Amino acid sequence: MQHQNGILHVRAYGEDSGLEEVINYQKAIHKMASDLSIRKVFCDEIDLKYNIGLKDTYKLAEMISKAEVGELIIAIVTRDINYIEATFFELLINSNTVRIKFFPTATAGKMWLDAQP
Repeated sequence: MQHQNGILHVRAYGEDSGLEEVINYQKAIHKMASDLSIRKVFCDEIDLKYNIGLKDTYKLAEMISKAEVGELIIAIVTRDINYIEATFFELLINSNTVRIKFFPTATAGKMWLDAQP
């Protein structure tokens, strides 16, 4: 993880091994953003295979929605094979404090993130 121009940049690759690993990944991102007083996050997950499935995706979204993480705006780039889970997660997670949007390309994700206040 690194930060530049008020944006935390994260790159994940390989494949997740279960819900607990994904929760720890999310917590690490939220902690780093909080520690740096950054509210915009760009996650490059184009080389990450999602394995947790829709049931665990729901549990993850529910957990993040209930967590007090402060305001976060997160753009995530993912590959086509992950898009069903990504879209489901996006619909579940968006709240007053956490906004997440998935994109097929880094350019689209960065443009959206830059346009956010």
